[in-house]
Amino acid sequence: MDAIELAIQKLESIAPEEIEKKSGCRWDMQKKVIVVPYLNLYCNISIPDFSFLEPFINTKEKILIFHYLIRSNNSIAETGSLISFSELQAGNIYKPSIESRVYRPLLDKFGSSGEKFLKKAFSLGAEKIELSEFSVKIKVFPKVWIYVVLYLEDEEFPASCQILFDSSIIKIFETEDIVVMCEEITERLIS
Repeated sequence: MDAIELAIQKLESIAPEEIEKKSGCRWDMQKKVIVVPYLNLYCNISIPDFSFLEPFINTKEKILIFHYLIRSNNSIAETGSLISFSELQAGNIYKPSIESRVYRPLLDKFGSSGEKFLKKAFSLGAEKIELSEFSVKIKVFPKVWIYVVLYLEDEEFPASCQILFDSSIIKIFETEDIVVMCEEITERLIS
């Protein structure tokens, strides 16, 4: 059984009203659709077959959305306490992947252009924050926030960036899911 089939099997045992209540998503009873805010999109998932109607979402993103719907609950709220990859369970194991698939592409694209970074981040619904001159908070799901902090290159230092998370993320996602989420966000930022 693949990851999508397994997730659907778990979701089939949860009433749509319960999914709505615990995830912050919307259950449209008349259309038999769960509407999931994901980045700056609204994903429509039909019930009872859990097929995605619109917009186009790749397989990795479908799995993330399903995991979110399965694991979120009423007690999860933004804590305001930020953590880094290294603070996630086994986060250091993923460091080479994060460096090559998240940080390097972001720096290659935006390391000398913070304004372009902000413009692209705002197109994903990001909000400007004050961690650096070019830093944003991106709401991925109703209860999941990711922070991207960019430092531009200058005469003394090369460009650098960091991804931070509200600490509540560990109540919903495994580290592997968080890595995939960051990769997908990076793809959307650099495209």
